[in-house]
Amino acid sequence: MIKAKHAEIYGDGEGAFTLLLRAPLSRIFTKRIRMALFLFAGVCLYRITLDYVYFNFLTYDAEYPDNRELLSLAASWLILLASFPLIEYIVNTSERDSALTCASLYVIGYVPFTTCVYAGMFIQELVVYGFIFYMILYGAECFQLSRPIKPFPKITIGKIRFDDTMLKIVGVACFFTVVYTSWRYTGFRLHFGIYDVYDLRMEARGYNYPKLLSFMLQWARGINPIMCVYYIIKRNYLFAALFFLVQILSFGIEAHKSELFTAFLAVILYFVKRKISTRQFMYLVIWGAFGLAFLAVVEHFLLHSNTLTQLLIRRMMFVPNALHRYYYDWFVTLQHDIIYFKDDLIYFFGKFYGMTYPYTNEAIGRLIGRVYHGSIYMNANNGSVSNAMWELGGLGAFIVPFIWAFYFRLLDRSVEGLNKALPGLTTPYAFTRGMGLVSGGISLVDTNMIRTILLFSMLNRPRNKANEQPSQQ
Repeated sequence: MIKAKHAEIYGDGEGAFTLLLRAPLSRIFTKRIRMALFLFAGVCLYRITLDYVYFNFLTYDAEYPDNRELLSLAASWLILLASFPLIEYIVNTSERDSALTCASLYVIGYVPFTTCVYAGMFIQELVVYGFIFYMILYGAECFQLSRPIKPFPKITIGKIRFDDTMLKIVGVACFFTVVYTSWRYTGFRLHFGIYDVYDLRMEARGYNYPKLLSFMLQWARGINPIMCVYYIIKRNYLFAALFFLVQILSFGIEAHKSELFTAFLAVILYFVKRKISTRQFMYLVIWGAFGLAFLAVVEHFLLHSNTLTQLLIRRMMFVPNALHRYYYDWFVTLQHDIIYFKDDLIYFFGKFYGMTYPYTNEAIGRLIGRVYHGSIYMNANNGSVSNAMWELGGLGAFIVPFIWAFYFRLLDRSVEGLNKALPGLTTPYAFTRGMGLVSGGISLVDTNMIRTILLFSMLNRPRNKANEQPSQQ
């Protein structure tokens, strides 16, 4: 009965456009079709509002290029429309976390990419590579969402069973890592400013952490918000507050704005998501992005300021897209040393066959900031299309998306069934993971994702055949 109702509403896994072509006229406007049209309206309104913000605010305030042509306008909308059947399928047929990650990446990375195409920011080859990258990624995601899934088996070593206790142990370790680092290097510095972060980052470059401390500190940035939500679910609000505060304390060490942002966002997302399904939440993400862009326009005319535009829209959506030009120029046009996954291979297997990593003395992000912006302060890290360029050059647009899709599959398996035991725990991670991929990619052996996937897979949840249904969590 439930399956029949699900098939009636959502098409039993078929895309809305397939249903539209196969349905008689009397059944064209099914609930699934209406939902698809509502989603399409949100995407189009979001794109139109982004265009307005870009051409009326950012071309003046940030001196972004404005090379609009009729051809670039047509190309940008064709690129946007070509992606819609894929994103519609992802949003309307799945409750999995990777679908939320893709939806987040779509609104923060892909739609602004099409606005940049309209503005003539990219050369034609980069437009083609970017389009191929995203189409392969979303196509691979659609394929895996159509396949059944089951959680990883329970992890045991002898008589030792790994469960929620392991998450608590890791959480405690991350908590005290931040506390110790903050005490040792900054004297428990609490910092809330977001306009003077570069001074703190330059100071942090001289800390020279031990390797283990650096490893744990990097992990703590992602684990602390998860622990905060975990203890909210468990109604242990004291521990939740402690992990929230330690994430704020972590921001004062190296001043990564994402740390401050995710501390608040994790709590907000949990309380929003617990009332609605993942599918409804993805609709909220897309329409919320339009609402943010619209509020930026309202702020400009009513308050005569562009704070939302500069702080959120430019920084999250357009800066990463603008950086694609420099990564493409460095690795494809100028043909400087492409990585070919050497960083991962050397880290795990040593310098075999004379392999050397070409960016040991200066990280790629800092190099791009110095060469193209003339600033030793700027760390121009980037993700998505840039990730493909530095790993494999132009060939990366065809291969790197499959690596991403593979990790998305692992993420889905690690959290399958977990919402029954800990509802809403993984939502902040899935959403912010999509945001993070705009400015930071996924490597061949991505230790950050592997650690988190292992932790999620250890947590207690029902593990039975009911969890093996496709597109359900």
